[in-house]
Amino acid sequence: MASKRRNMFYQNKKQETTEIERDENRDREIILQNLEYMIDGTEDLNLVLQKLVNKRMLDEKIRAEIEDNDADERKKKLYLLLAKCGPSAVINLQECFKEMGWNVLQDVLGKRMSSSPMGVALVINIDIETCEEEKRGMEMDVNNIINLWKALGYKVVIRKDLTKRQFEYEVKAFSCMTELNEVDSMAIILMTHGPKPDDADGIFACDKGIIRYEWIVKQFEVPNCSQLMGKPKLFFLYSCCFLSSDSANYGSCMMEGICEVFKHHAHEEHIETMMKFVNKFLQFQGEEISNDNILTFENRGFNKDLYFYPGLQD
Repeated sequence: MASKRRNMFYQNKKQETTEIERDENRDREIILQNLEYMIDGTEDLNLVLQKLVNKRMLDEKIRAEIEDNDADERKKKLYLLLAKCGPSAVINLQECFKEMGWNVLQDVLGKRMSSSPMGVALVINIDIETCEEEKRGMEMDVNNIINLWKALGYKVVIRKDLTKRQFEYEVKAFSCMTELNEVDSMAIILMTHGPKPDDADGIFACDKGIIRYEWIVKQFEVPNCSQLMGKPKLFFLYSCCFLSSDSANYGSCMMEGICEVFKHHAHEEHIETMMKFVNKFLQFQGEEISNDNILTFENRGFNKDLYFYPGLQD
């Protein structure tokens, strides 16, 4: 059943646009949006041209045509040409900038994480008064999420069924991990199953103590967590009051959507785009995000496109 609905979704998606067209549009948009910044930041155009020739993005004839202009016009002509070069234009440009030590220009085109591990992810699952049938689907969700983040290159820390006091201790301990100094990002994946408090900004711990979402976020901001200053801090909150009979057997559609979309697109799309794909996945399945089932995502402290490159590839 789960395999069938995945196949139907991707068949439908391919009918809307081809992957090549989507990649071309994405790279063109990124380059055009940052055109003036790249022109101003390009100190040695000849070096950029040579590296692009070496990567076979340009040939000598095109290089000569570009050089037959004044300085600023040459830069503009080069980047406008690359905007038409299709998929991989942005990746190749980023590699050129990285090789030359132009880290600012590299990040302007989007952050591609490269640390090993890529980041550290804390997965917390809170189960409150669910039946045995729902527990099966819940455990499937947890296992799928753990496997996803490991495959993305993250070290995963898993905690289950915490009281409020335990929850606060584990979050604070995670925010103090020395490994956060060495990685490019951090992720919190919070999954709750069962009743919710009346306060929409809070969740129940196992002892029915209420934990505020903003309290969690603040533990990873300066001065509480200076190790993550300037780094992406990803927060996923999945709150489920009940699972359908189908979800109890296969896991929830929301978690399946995240796992499938990230698996197919983490090597080529930034995270904001992938979360839009997740919403499309849910709409295609006829799933609605309601007060009973909520999926929220936030990227705090980082305002550029974030890629999991190389991510997951089939």
